[in-house]
Amino acid sequence: MFASFNKQYLIKLLGTLSILHFILCAPLYGASSAVPVNGRPIRLVVGYPAGGGVDFFARAIAGKMSAVLGQQCIVDNRPGAATNIASEIVAKSIPDGHTLLINNIAFAVSPVMTEKLSFNPVSDFSGISQVAVLANALVVNPAVPIYSVTELIAQSKERAKPLQYGSAGNGSSTHLAAELFKNLANIELVHIPYRGAALAMTALLSGEVQLMFASLPTALPQVRVNKLRALGVTSQFRSRAAPDLPTVAESGLPGFEMSSWIGVMGPSQLTQATINRLNVAVNQAVASQEVKDLFSREGADAIGSGSREFNQYVIHEIAKWGKILKKAGIRPD
Repeated sequence: MFASFNKQYLIKLLGTLSILHFILCAPLYGASSAVPVNGRPIRLVVGYPAGGGVDFFARAIAGKMSAVLGQQCIVDNRPGAATNIASEIVAKSIPDGHTLLINNIAFAVSPVMTEKLSFNPVSDFSGISQVAVLANALVVNPAVPIYSVTELIAQSKERAKPLQYGSAGNGSSTHLAAELFKNLANIELVHIPYRGAALAMTALLSGEVQLMFASLPTALPQVRVNKLRALGVTSQFRSRAAPDLPTVAESGLPGFEMSSWIGVMGPSQLTQATINRLNVAVNQAVASQEVKDLFSREGADAIGSGSREFNQYVIHEIAKWGKILKKAGIRPD
């Protein structure tokens, strides 16, 4: 009888623990069965061609997300119109979690850089997670006798002829960083846009322009062989890819922060349960050591944020860059 009582008690106890386990871990169980409808895959829509930077990040997380969700995640490249074609596809998609946008800082500058958008970048989207942050490096040609951000600001205020900086084109991260720098430092720099970062880097190395806010993977190899001098990284914190390089804020311009970023969004009206499941899948993918190592080699730091946190970040970015772009009178090429 005593043995029978213990057995019955044990069964009830195990049942109670199982229920508690299910309640506490419901979000994780939801992630593994997230929104599979008729076996359809989840599309990760990218506004750039295959092989580009944003495409790289999309493909880095797609396989990991597939494993977590238990359904296929595929990358769908829809380049064109400064990423607005991809954004429109997702904004107008059915809000069932099967169509997601892999976006970057171009999403935040679209309201200013595009005269008439077919979507609202705030109300037509649901943030899922910020995937990564990428810093640029402020670099100068070694022939320029400037060794810190403080010296750059001081000399710019004294020079009769402003220094010239190269960029990958109007609205690029290399352009935005310089405009923010000019604005905060209250100095003049002359913008020389090129058709792509490679051409801008060539111009800097040859001395055609004196400085550039180049991506870390582009800048660091040249810095290591003394073909360029680095003054700082543009992110809020030092980059894992270059931990010895101070931030621009540390090096002489407090309050400066410019980071390119990668994030995942879906259409508006996604249910909170769907957002939660997708957030878990993205963040588990980003948290894997394999993905972190891939990101690091590209000069990026893995993030993995909350959905509401990412929503607020995007809203802040749109307001921030809208102000800078309008003040500078920046329009598309």
